[in-house]
Amino acid sequence: MSSQRPGPNVKLAKIFYKYAENVEEKRTKTKNHEESEASQEKELCDSKSYPPYNFSWFVEGKIAGMGWPQTVENLNYLADVGITKLITLSPEKLPPILECEKSLKWTEIRIKEFGAPTLKQIIKFIEICKKAEMMGEVVGVHCRHGRGRTGTMLACYLVYFQNLAPERAVLTTRLKRP
Repeated sequence: MSSQRPGPNVKLAKIFYKYAENVEEKRTKTKNHEESEASQEKELCDSKSYPPYNFSWFVEGKIAGMGWPQTVENLNYLADVGITKLITLSPEKLPPILECEKSLKWTEIRIKEFGAPTLKQIIKFIEICKKAEMMGEVVGVHCRHGRGRTGTMLACYLVYFQNLAPERAVLTTRLKRP
C-alpha cells in the first residue's frame, strides 16, 4: 500500500462540501423570498417584460447574471427589476439596446466565446462594478448563455468585493448559477 496525499480534486471536493451546506441554507431563505416576489414578477411579465434566459440575482440588489437579452422585453424586465448598468461580454450577441425605451447604461467587454478574459478585461469589469456601486447602480452581466464568461466574471466579482479565495469563488459561483 502506498500512502499518497490527496490530489487537488479531493481538496476541491472537501471545499465544495464544506460550503455547499451554507449555500443550501441561503437557497432555502431565498426560496421563501422568491415566493413572496412571485406576484410582483407576474405583474412585470404582464407589462410586456420578461427575464432573459438564465437570469438570476448573484448578489441581491447589486449584480445579476444572465444569458443574452434578445428582446426589448428582456431589457424592459432588467430595468423593471432595478438594473441600471448592463455589461455585455459576448461580441457575437449584442442586446437590442438602441430599441429599448427604458434607461439602461450599456458597456461592452469583448471576450471570445469559450475564451478566458485577459487581466485587462477583468480589471475593466471590476472598475465598472466599483463605479456602479459608488453611484448606487445595479449591474447586470451577460454573455451568450450566462454561464462561461459570465460565471468567470462573477467569480472575479466575489474575489474582489467579498475577499473570497479564487477556488471558493468559483465553487460559490457554480453553486449559485449551475
